[in-house]
Amino acid sequence: MSINSYAFGKLILIILVSFSMLSMQISMTAYAHSATAYHLTNDEVNAEKTVETTADTTADTADYDFSINIDASYKPTTELEKSLWEEADKIEADFKKNSSKIIDDPELNAYVKEVLCKTVGNARCAPIRLYLVRTTSFNALMAPNGMMQVWSGLLIRMKDEAQLASILAHEYAHYVRRHSLQAVVLAKNIESASYVPYVGLFASLGTVGSLFAFSREMESEADRLALEYIYDAGYKPQSSADVWKQLLAESELTEKKKSKDSLFTSFFSTHPTSEDRMQTLSDLAQSKDPSKAIFTNKAQYRAALGGWWPKFIDDQIKAKNFKAGEFLVDQLALNGWDADLYFAKAELLRKRGEKDDFAKAAEFYQKSIDAGSQKPEIWRGMGLSLMRDNKKEEGKAVLLEYLKRLPDAVDKRMIRLLTGTKDQPENPATEDSKENINLADSK
Repeated sequence: MSINSYAFGKLILIILVSFSMLSMQISMTAYAHSATAYHLTNDEVNAEKTVETTADTTADTADYDFSINIDASYKPTTELEKSLWEEADKIEADFKKNSSKIIDDPELNAYVKEVLCKTVGNARCAPIRLYLVRTTSFNALMAPNGMMQVWSGLLIRMKDEAQLASILAHEYAHYVRRHSLQAVVLAKNIESASYVPYVGLFASLGTVGSLFAFSREMESEADRLALEYIYDAGYKPQSSADVWKQLLAESELTEKKKSKDSLFTSFFSTHPTSEDRMQTLSDLAQSKDPSKAIFTNKAQYRAALGGWWPKFIDDQIKAKNFKAGEFLVDQLALNGWDADLYFAKAELLRKRGEKDDFAKAAEFYQKSIDAGSQKPEIWRGMGLSLMRDNKKEEGKAVLLEYLKRLPDAVDKRMIRLLTGTKDQPENPATEDSKENINLADSK
């Protein structure tokens, strides 16, 4: 992945090594505390948006005032925090310059940033530099200097704006409470070390994400503060618990089916989860005033994704995590099928190619047409599916319709080969081209 960076690995590993030492010292049972112990009143939150950390994790931080939250004017005051910010600044500059995965869409970027600002407030979100990253895995990352990454595998799994807001608020809570610095400081004090050693490891972004873990206390604090943010902004407070419920369901299915890759490895490692945690979030949401008007902005969210939505779905299919992909499409369709979802399901079935998949794929392509889609790719997929289902004459007719609708198709020579109207090209290169050659050989 082009967003790999040795410098990024070095920065995060400073925190990782610190936290690995810290995690052996700090009790991990704090998360079992009752939901009541975590509850903050609106007055407390509106006053400073400050959540006190528990005594056992602050005993060794006398030289650091973590009651100070970050705002637009905040600047690091200690050498350690300055060094973390400086390193993060270098990583951000390298990321912007060299990454091919950054989604350069001003409208979509502006929308996600607007959701963040709407959730935490314009003044608080001002210092955040937000980057959308096109990758199939589910994750969001927050650097100590204000760099936030949101991955497209996360965007495609959110059902509405309220769910997106809950994730953005959670990441922002880690930032505003300076959890990365807290982990480093606590580990340094516990180990009585003058510095935290660098580790010689060239880490990919996904690997770093899988290692970068906050304590359960920090996660709980971020959960609580995020829920207050989204509730105060008017979003549905149950959205936080809903997100975890969806992810757990998909993760369990993926693990059960032993998919070769986990789309959630990095996120669940950086955000430890359990049914207890989900229940705590649900209980906190239910403690809120039920008479307050809340919203989810489902239609606005789908509209904001616009043309990216089918691209993100296609990314999931191309990753060949078929069980997880099918689960995702079916989950998104719970609120109603549309032309894009029918097309996505058809593409998934065709590319998976198990028993009866081609026949089912042809049916879903037809449903996409019936739902109003006129994308030429539908006829292409349907024609290939029909031919693989031994309905070759019907398939040829559909493929010719595809060429009629898209005369300059990049694969027109291959399609003409399948329909018996053109010789085989010299260098068929794509995966679908190989599939088509197999079809031609079986005629």
